[in-house]
Amino acid sequence: MSYPREMLLACGGKSGFFLLCWNSDYYYIRELDCRGFHIIRNPRDMLVSGYFSHLNSHPGQTRWAVSLRPYRKYLRTIDKHAGLFEEMNHSAPYFQHLLRWQYDNPLILETRFE
Repeated sequence: MSYPREMLLACGGKSGFFLLCWNSDYYYIRELDCRGFHIIRNPRDMLVSGYFSHLNSHPGQTRWAVSLRPYRKYLRTIDKHAGLFEEMNHSAPYFQHLLRWQYDNPLILETRFE
């Protein structure tokens, strides 16, 4: 999910505001004038975690969980090796976000998850 750009810009600089964004698309925060932190996770761990999460988790009725069902059904028809390659394709946009992230922003503290 991505935040509407107007919402992010409207919230920037407000005292006490905390924004949590679970993707690393720098586009959505590039014009905010505030401090923050970016948690970096090993991409291999992200891939394996994403595979098992998409294979076994998120059984609910949220729009995202429902949209995941065809992908999950497909993952269950292939072996783990092929599934990990499919997960690479499925997650490619998020890995592109990691490549485009501006790691030298002095307002953002970069830290590792593992």
